Amino acid sequence: MDFHFSVDDVFDSLFDKEHPVVEFVNELEYPVDLYCFYQGDKGTLCDITDNHFNGHVEFNVHGLDKETPPYSQIPEEQKSVFNDIYYEFHRIGYKKSNQTRLHYFSESYELSDYFLERGVDTLYTTDKPALLWRLPIELKETMSESGQCKHQGLNFVRTSLRIENLVGLASYEIADTLVELATSNKPISVMTHEYELMRPQVRELTNYVIKFLKDI
Repeated sequence: MDFHFSVDDVFDSLFDKEHPVVEFVNELEYPVDLYCFYQGDKGTLCDITDNHFNGHVEFNVHGLDKETPPYSQIPEEQKSVFNDIYYEFHRIGYKKSNQTRLHYFSESYELSDYFLERGVDTLYTTDKPALLWRLPIELKETMSESGQCKHQGLNFVRTSLRIENLVGLASYEIADTLVELATSNKPISVMTHEYELMRPQVRELTNYVIKFLKDI
């Protein structure tokens, strides 16, 4: 079945072709989006010299850095950050995805025209019971019933599952969770984080989830 898989908080692996996350996502037999910060402990995206990811890996913006959620910035500050990221994506040769999840699930609907002009039509929202943080409250019912809603031309789709939340569950509990997702008649968006993929257990679970959903 069709589902979306992505990795948030991506930065360190962009600098190092030997990074465990690079090897892992390159070997996945399923499309994956990487949502990236502009800066971190290793510098900025300006310091990256080559693209060491395979063709099934696509990229999009996530935020300035791990300390700065986009919702804490005014729209012009967000645009400035995202413009810098997109510029570096083009320079490095990253293929841009048409969807993203902003840091801390920021619902930056004020940037709808900006994203649409950039070819981005979908933002993924929180997996928390709150459903939505900033979008109009009347959209919560739509999000609850269908797992998605539309506002100012952008699609907002609820994040379905964090891989790391499956750690410690019994096999039957994981299978039941995935079957429930597959039979929900809602879009399925599975995600994890770059730092979580440093754990072998999370990589193993990611492979399991992807294979399970592909084969169901």
